[in-house]
Amino acid sequence: MSGGMIIRLIDVVLIILFGFIAISDIQVKRPIRLPGPSREKQREQETRLEYIFVSIDGAGFFTVKHGERVMGKTNSVTQLKQQLVALARALPENKQPLIVIDPERDAIMQRTVDVFDVCEEANLPKSINLQN
Repeated sequence: MSGGMIIRLIDVVLIILFGFIAISDIQVKRPIRLPGPSREKQREQETRLEYIFVSIDGAGFFTVKHGERVMGKTNSVTQLKQQLVALARALPENKQPLIVIDPERDAIMQRTVDVFDVCEEANLPKSINLQN
């Protein structure tokens, strides 16, 4: 008997719940604007970034590109660090380097980690491009 009573109570509660949902005033509210940088500041920050690409091929070679120019190709992590630091220092004061790591699909994962480590040691901001 008590099992039947519980089912009836659950039924009544669900009917009341659906009734409240049906009569409630559902409308789209305006989104809350959170404080943050203005669009002008965002554009200014984006124009300050200077992208330096580090491609990693399947053989484990690093290719450093700045714009369309290939700045160097090396297999050594030490030489890669020297190239990235030299490129970052050569930028004008109003430009900030952003190292974009671009590994090929068949690249060794450790080489990608090596580039991350180099950027951490040199205190260079980094990002990764995994669109391949």
